[in-house]
Amino acid sequence: MRQLAGRISARVYQDDAMTVRLGPQPELLSRFENVETLEKELNRAKKEVERLTALLEAVTKRDELASKIEKLKADKQTQTDKLSAYKQFQGDLANEKEWRGKVAALEASIVAIGKTVAELDVAQQSHREDLIKFGNQKTDVEKQYRQVLIRYDDCHRKIAIFNASPRADAEIPENFDSAVSYYLHDYDKQSELTRQLDITFGRLGVFADRYKSNNEAETIRALEQELDALPKREEALQLRWNSHIHGLKSNFDAVLHDLRLVESAKDKLNRELAHVKVSDLKAVKLTVERQSDEVSLIERLAAIDELNLMDDTTSLDRVFDRVRTKMERNPITRIADLFTLGVTVTRADGKTKKYADFHQVESDGTTVTIKVLFNLLVLKSLLHKDDVAIPFFLDEVEKLDPTNRRAVLQTAKKLGFIAITAAPSAVGEVDACYFLEPNSRGRVVLTDVQRLSIKSKAESRKT
Repeated sequence: MRQLAGRISARVYQDDAMTVRLGPQPELLSRFENVETLEKELNRAKKEVERLTALLEAVTKRDELASKIEKLKADKQTQTDKLSAYKQFQGDLANEKEWRGKVAALEASIVAIGKTVAELDVAQQSHREDLIKFGNQKTDVEKQYRQVLIRYDDCHRKIAIFNASPRADAEIPENFDSAVSYYLHDYDKQSELTRQLDITFGRLGVFADRYKSNNEAETIRALEQELDALPKREEALQLRWNSHIHGLKSNFDAVLHDLRLVESAKDKLNRELAHVKVSDLKAVKLTVERQSDEVSLIERLAAIDELNLMDDTTSLDRVFDRVRTKMERNPITRIADLFTLGVTVTRADGKTKKYADFHQVESDGTTVTIKVLFNLLVLKSLLHKDDVAIPFFLDEVEKLDPTNRRAVLQTAKKLGFIAITAAPSAVGEVDACYFLEPNSRGRVVLTDVQRLSIKSKAESRKT
């Protein structure tokens, strides 16, 4: 320890192996610096321990003796109590017979009291059940009372807003709950009637707005007056309806009449075409194909009979639905939309072929010839005077074969049209030819000098 303490300097321990910085030196460590002193203190401590140990043994023996003394005193007191009890028993033994009588009487009283207690328990249980029953009834009554109060509050919220006066024979129940139920029932009933009235008015649409007022009674009165006048209004409406139906039928009859005129004009044009030779065809006929969907609907509308407006119009409604759908898709129907104009040709071998339009009928020459003839015949049918002559121009007439060119020019001349044709070379079916050449200024002027009259062989033989 001295060696270790000698190596500590300025609270730093240092030897060959380590250096340790120490904290503040405790007082306990300083006591180990002198071993002799420490040994003396140790010897004094041992002697003190031996003295205290002997003292502890003496104290322990004293407590044990005191405990034995207390136990002996308790035994003595017990014996004394037993002796006193025995003396008391000897004294009470003379009163045993009297006490036994009292005990018997007491037991009889106890039995009687037990019976009374049992009866009281039964009565108590019955009262307890009655209390539970009354408590449940009280709970139900309170619950009903709260419900009545809630419904009564509903009465405050559902203030009557109806214009109708209360019934003279209305009887209000005396019972509060019944009165509340009566009020709520009538309120709900009137509300339902008001709702149904509003729904009914909604179904009537704007028609009923002129009868509706803030007072339901006035509204109903106005409707009743209108109902009284309904037969006359129905009669007037039926007359207007029949008038409308007749007007509708006449319009569609006029459309069908125009369509029949088209078919009649087709027949007339076919009769005219029967006298004209076109190419090598045996016959050329125009065809009119009705548009079945459109025409059938018009025929159905034109065949409408007089109907009672108030009867079942289901079948008529279906027709009108078709008309409505068509009008929404195309509000205008032209007479040309009701049919298609086609051509049927009979070839030299007797075979027949149909064409749905005029775009291409056999060859190009045949197509041009049929178109020109068709227009000439139609224009002629539109003229109101026979002494009117209309010129028309036909370019590149040399492209037509002689038969078609002759058919066009002769038919035009027969119908009173003036055919003006143009070709790079002269053709023989015209009345006169003009050979056009530009002058010195590059302009082309048509004069009699350039005219060359052509006569047929028959006319030449006559002259």
